[in-house]
Amino acid sequence: MTSSGVQSVRRVAEVLQVLSEGRRPMSVSGIARHVELPVSTTYRLVASLESAGMVQRLPDGNIGLGVATLDLANAARRHTEVGILWAIRPTMQWLVQQTHETVLLMMPAGSQAVCVEQVYSFHPVRLSYEVGRAMPLYAGASNKVILAFLDRRRRESIVADADGKALIAGGTVSRDALERELEDIRAAGYCVTDGEINPGTTGLAVPLTHKKRVLASLTVAGPSERIRTRITPYLGLLQQAATRLDGSWG
Repeated sequence: MTSSGVQSVRRVAEVLQVLSEGRRPMSVSGIARHVELPVSTTYRLVASLESAGMVQRLPDGNIGLGVATLDLANAARRHTEVGILWAIRPTMQWLVQQTHETVLLMMPAGSQAVCVEQVYSFHPVRLSYEVGRAMPLYAGASNKVILAFLDRRRRESIVADADGKALIAGGTVSRDALERELEDIRAAGYCVTDGEINPGTTGLAVPLTHKKRVLASLTVAGPSERIRTRITPYLGLLQQAATRLDGSWG
């Protein structure tokens, strides 16, 4: 593939990533701002994606992900199911039995983390994530613990790109502060955050690694009023679970 072909593929991927990160459809000009391309170039990319069914133009003119992406998502889940979920799900169920809180499995995808599996809490008031939901790696325990253990070059690129971006909890990302926090996470081997993705919730996460490479994160999450008093025992259980799963990656 020529360098121009590689560049086109990268731009298409960036458009799809921007749309997947957003919680609602976007205008072509809005997409162009996020991917830092001229509107004319973005319009051509969107038109190509629309013809392939990867995006759709809504009645108000905004652009959303197309139904063809559902096929890709389902295929990705089937491949993940074959690869690792059969081995990991019993341990996730064990964690829920021990903590009575929701347990999440997140995997890195570019500059995001995607929820590939969850096992629900027994409580009527509980945290619930949509399987397939993608979130930036710079916010939330599940995501930050992955970012902290990525290889240095990839981590630094993502952190640099995150600098100044808005946070759901308010404020913006500070590159220096994020780098210091990631260093602390690597030293501790876990991450704890409050309300960075969902207000009023606390998440505790550990990395799942294989041959010194982070492949996923395992998280216990729920209402802060329940989690905050149980952080130490829950972290112990998460670390036990990570040790159990060390041989699951093949």
